Amino acid sequence: MSFIRPLYRFPAPLLVLVMLCISSVASIAADDPRLAPGDRISYSVLGVPELDRVATIGLNGEVQVPLAGVIDAGGLTIKEHRDMVAALMIKTPFRTTGVDGAEVWQRISADLIFINVEEYRPIYLMGDVRQNGEQPYRPGITLRQAIARAGGLGQAVAPVTSELDLLSLTVDRDILAGDIGFVEATVARLEADLASISGQDNQHVELGESPEKGSVRWLSARNIERQFSRSNSELQTQQMENRLEVLNELLRSQETNLEIEQTALDRARASAERGLTPQARVTEARRAFLQVSMQMLETTGEIYDLQLDLARTSDEFERLQYAQRVELLGQIVDQSQTLDTLQKRLNALDQRIAMLGGQSLMPQVEPTYRIAIQRVGEASIETDRLDDVYLLPGDVVEVTAVFEAEVAFETQ
Repeated sequence: MSFIRPLYRFPAPLLVLVMLCISSVASIAADDPRLAPGDRISYSVLGVPELDRVATIGLNGEVQVPLAGVIDAGGLTIKEHRDMVAALMIKTPFRTTGVDGAEVWQRISADLIFINVEEYRPIYLMGDVRQNGEQPYRPGITLRQAIARAGGLGQAVAPVTSELDLLSLTVDRDILAGDIGFVEATVARLEADLASISGQDNQHVELGESPEKGSVRWLSARNIERQFSRSNSELQTQQMENRLEVLNELLRSQETNLEIEQTALDRARASAERGLTPQARVTEARRAFLQVSMQMLETTGEIYDLQLDLARTSDEFERLQYAQRVELLGQIVDQSQTLDTLQKRLNALDQRIAMLGGQSLMPQVEPTYRIAIQRVGEASIETDRLDDVYLLPGDVVEVTAVFEAEVAFETQ
């Protein structure tokens, strides 16, 4: 005969022990963090293994619970979730096999239900800690403890496997430093060349703190080449200006001659009208006038062409200088970006060599650290100390090293 009965199949001492365990768990769970998607919950009933289950809270905050069905667990503590689930499970009978082998319907006693967090969603550490990545969460973990588990503050580095690895890093550092020196010299030469084009006193342009003789010779050669080009342009311009002055003087002379021929033509016409001069004399005077007029026209055209050539020569020289300046500025920008990238790589390599046990190749500055804790649905927590701040599941801890130079720059 099937009937519904409470599930009391354990001796009284065992039940007392179970009650004590439940009471202890409840007291510990009073300050448990809120449940959220990603948390894994374990459900079990003493004596009924077929109801044991581990379920993960879904993105919508719901979880599938034995007997109780789908429950909204998001935002509850584990104690609140336990009370809700237990209240539903004890109302739902289930079919099981009795001692005599017959199937019976039974109800579960709340004393035999155990619900615990199997695994909280992890916390994440990023930035200037030795080991970036996620860490399993455990209730009560503090910021100081999480950073200690991540290896402490500082840049993440790979361990040195042998002295040969450290030697290889040092060689790479020397090569990189040589590349930086070459790029710095290139930038200095380009800036000196730009200053020379801009008309600055190139004899006082510095090529770094300790210029090489090759750099000085290069700049001197560039200046000589540019001065030669400028001298040729100036000489050509001077020749054209001299020729223009000669033509203007010739034009003035031709204008005087034209006035004389105009007077002679007028006189010949007047004499011819009175019959004192033959008509051939008028024709000759007119021919002389037209010849001088043609000469003036040719001279005027030559002056106009020469003025155009003079303006074009001056304009081309200015355009050449402008194009040279634009090209040099572009090269300076490109080389400066390359220099910045190489310098950052050198700084990172120096720090890595120092952290790996090698002798530091640059002055070491003790940084301060800024720590930001990003928490879903809340404002971020920021601190510059390793305070005993309690972390919650899903927290993202970002650590940033700040050196004195950076702090001074930001405060300016």
